[in-house]
Amino acid sequence: EKLVNIFREMNLYQNPQKLFNMDKKECQVTIQHQQQVIGQKGVKRVHLVAPEHAENVTIAGCCNALGNSVPPMVIFKGKRLKSEWQDNLPPGTLVKMAEKGSMTSKLFIAFLRHLHRLKGLKPILLVFDGAACHLDISISWT
Repeated sequence: EKLVNIFREMNLYQNPQKLFNMDKKECQVTIQHQQQVIGQKGVKRVHLVAPEHAENVTIAGCCNALGNSVPPMVIFKGKRLKSEWQDNLPPGTLVKMAEKGSMTSKLFIAFLRHLHRLKGLKPILLVFDGAACHLDISISWT
């Protein structure tokens, strides 16, 4: 009943472009490194050391009820962003770092600002899950 009232107040039935859904997904991305080889010079049989490994990242995506998407937010694990991690990402992608590579309240606020900057239609209704990082009181002051 409350949701129906919000839809009516915001006229979302006639303006589905103002209704957005956001979710995040943790996944592994394989990162290629320069290969290291251990062996004596001239030996035909050598050992390859750690040719690649998977890195945990979180991707936050958002689109409206018409299917129009917002450039994603990609969160890498660590403290320092490597420039090559931004290569080949969709234009406008917001790239951030987090100690554990997952969404935090601070990063969720950064995502909300990213969405606000890109979408001129105001007000909008953003639907998201009840993850703890989405429920911090500081978000209401953003």
